[in-house]
Amino acid sequence: MWENCFYVGGSDDGVIDADGVPVGAAVCWELMRTRTARRLRGRIDLLVGGSAWWSIPEWPPAAVRRRLEASNARTATSLAPAMARAVGAPVAHAALCGPVRSAMPLSPGLGYDGHYEGGACIVDGHGGVLAWRSARDGAGIAVADVEPGRTPPTLDADAGFWLHRRGVLTAATWTYQNAHGRRWYRRHALGRPAEERPLELLAPRAGVPEPAL
Repeated sequence: MWENCFYVGGSDDGVIDADGVPVGAAVCWELMRTRTARRLRGRIDLLVGGSAWWSIPEWPPAAVRRRLEASNARTATSLAPAMARAVGAPVAHAALCGPVRSAMPLSPGLGYDGHYEGGACIVDGHGGVLAWRSARDGAGIAVADVEPGRTPPTLDADAGFWLHRRGVLTAATWTYQNAHGRRWYRRHALGRPAEERPLELLAPRAGVPEPAL
């Protein structure tokens, strides 16, 4: 939710040559975006990715929280099948699982207490789930035979920014935390000498070029 604190977007097209097989890469909410589908469709024979999808935290009122969480869980499980249909290629999707507890940026005294959603899965190019392991099943693997290749997309990804509705709470949190993250990155990552930066990946010695803002 606050990735912008630690890195910025780049210009890579997300297509990898894996021994002659063009493989697309997408992470977490990239699997929510129509732009991801437009960037990759017609260019890849397989999409690999993963997510760390958080549940709605245990905040009152309970009845509202349960409704929001039910919708949130449905969206998390539909990510990979929907993207397979939008791109027209099989998807191999990994997912974190287990409980999550964290402080919340700009929210003193209001912590996050929840769990990871969705699951690991293998999906064919038509969106059919060939293997599935729910996050609630705990750590493990999903295995299936799938033939890399392209099929005509069956899900429209030419309108709007998002493939799925995000919900009011998630959209609001996403908006304020992204704005906070960009400001934090400028002040704490780019504003310090390399040896004092908060993450190894942000230092030039890690072989990662300095991002341009």
